[in-house]
Amino acid sequence: GSRAWFSFAGAGVAALSKMTPLSFESATVVEFQLKTRNPLMKPAMNVMELIHCRGLRSMNASALTAPFGCPAGGSAVASLQSQLWPVIPSLSFLSIGLINPIAAAVSRTSQIALNMSATSAGANRLRLNAAGMDFRPCEATLKGKVLQTVGEIGKVTITLPTGEQIPAAGQDPVVIEVRRFVNPANPGPTSWSVTTLQVQSGGGSDSVVDQDVGHVGYEIIRHLKLEPVNQCPFDLLLNPAIAESQKRLCTARLPWYEQEGNRVTLTFGGLSGGEVMDGHYLMVQPPEGYSFTTGVPSAIPLAGFLGADAVSLNSTVVSVSSLPLGNLAEGLSKEALLVRLSAGRPMPMPFALQVVVDNPLQDPPANLWRMMVLSPSMSPLYTNDGVWLGFKLYATFEVAGGL
Repeated sequence: GSRAWFSFAGAGVAALSKMTPLSFESATVVEFQLKTRNPLMKPAMNVMELIHCRGLRSMNASALTAPFGCPAGGSAVASLQSQLWPVIPSLSFLSIGLINPIAAAVSRTSQIALNMSATSAGANRLRLNAAGMDFRPCEATLKGKVLQTVGEIGKVTITLPTGEQIPAAGQDPVVIEVRRFVNPANPGPTSWSVTTLQVQSGGGSDSVVDQDVGHVGYEIIRHLKLEPVNQCPFDLLLNPAIAESQKRLCTARLPWYEQEGNRVTLTFGGLSGGEVMDGHYLMVQPPEGYSFTTGVPSAIPLAGFLGADAVSLNSTVVSVSSLPLGNLAEGLSKEALLVRLSAGRPMPMPFALQVVVDNPLQDPPANLWRMMVLSPSMSPLYTNDGVWLGFKLYATFEVAGGL
């Protein structure tokens, strides 16, 4: 093991004469501090040995010829062994990321992949701590196999099947999926503590094997609320006797396969964070197969917009891969519409707009739309987590009374 030594040689008679030996009631207590660095692995014998040596007149490292005991030329007067604090190694590898369906909004049911490998062998249970998370309804799986979980607010304990252990350094990491827990109610980065444990036979307390504290995970952002689809039957939309003002209440004005220039009405519940809209963006990403109509304004304000935004909205179509949105959700278009919000005021009240799209040839694999509000630097501030269920499309030859 490591050794440190120090000497009172040269301290002077004046200092030493004030030190009363241990055999007297007024024995002097000598305090000293050592700065140490914890080892990467748990030591086989986690003790510190203190030896009081006599007969040394100089500090010479070359005299440390034995692995323990006094240096050469000295003799031991007294010794003491003291148990040290527990040494808990960090995990060899750890990553925590959202998995589909992506859910990063406050108070939303979410799911993660926990990718990890241990430093020390022998762990067959792990404990996750994350402030504000509700793990009571959660489920964990390993290679498709459901694991035993005990969840509560801020903590969940996951036990591996009998005979299995968390792989140690040098082995392939293990990937545990944790689903159906609820995100915290407040936005901000998630902070995780991951502790691997060894289950003790006979019902004793689990022993800590490895631990990572303060691991920063995904960002929790505010929830962007939308009104659900108002799906109008095709015979209403095609009936010339029905007023256009009534048809405008429908979410989609032209919901026909392959229809160009379909105006889709989106109504939002307002932005609760109080941000001043000054170069922010509303992002609209339709399902796979939809595209945005060219040659016409792609975004039209209807209600709730302030200042210049109430008259017209500046928008641009971009590739989603160019945006710093982290994990990309499946089943969505590769392009998105960015609507610039520049009223210079907050938008706490509901607002509505129309976006103009070209409909696909067939129904999208998942008819879900993703909407977000982004900061001027494109950081996500609000999200609907891509769960807005879109409108139904009709064939153009469907008419009232039959085909």
